[in-house]
Formats: sequence, structure tokens, C-alpha cells
Amino acid sequence: MTGSLINHHARAKSSPLKKIHHAIHWFVECQWKGWVVGAVAVLMLFGYLFEVNALAIKGFEIQEVEKQIVALEKEHNDLKVTVAQMQSLNDLEGISRNLNLVKINQAEYLPSMQGVVAWNK
Repeated sequence: MTGSLINHHARAKSSPLKKIHHAIHWFVECQWKGWVVGAVAVLMLFGYLFEVNALAIKGFEIQEVEKQIVALEKEHNDLKVTVAQMQSLNDLEGISRNLNLVKINQAEYLPSMQGVVAWNK
């Protein structure tokens, strides 16, 4: 019986040490896991911020390209008008040659009863 009391007494003495050891081990284990979870959370936050920043930059780039598109469309329309004017002028010159019309150097305007009349010098 004395042996069992000694064992029980030894177990009672070592039991708080074991509890402390287990508590420290659990704390270190949890702390290590906490650091890993924290590091993963920080990495995810940086990834999120990186993506939001990249999207904002793309938005500004899209706005700049849209402005360029509007400017180029305006220039394209202006050039279409210029081409149409030049083609109509060329058409008129060709038509005047086909009708055997003569180019005048200087026009002299004469008054008339109904308005102004041009005269070729």
C-alpha cells in the first residue's frame, strides 16, 4: 500500500508539471498556427490590394484609350468630309471639261435689270 501511495504522490507531483508542459506545448502550437493564419491573411490582403490597384490602373488606361478613340473618330469624320469635298471638286472639273466649258481668268460683273451678270474678259 505504501508503494501505491508513493506512486499516487509521484503522479500528483508530476501531474501539474505535465499540465504545464501540455499547456506550454498547446500555446506554442496554437501560437505557431496563429502566425501561419496571420501570415496567410496578410498575404491575401496584399493580393487583394494589388488586384484593386491593377484594376484602377486599367480603368484609367481604358478612359485614355476611349478619349483617343473619340478624337480619332472626329478626325476620321473630318477627313471623310475633306475627301468628299475634293471628289466633288474633281467631279465638277471633269464635267466642265466634258461640256467644253472654258476657264475664265477674271470676271467682270455688269449690272442688269434683274441682278448681276458676269462677263469674261
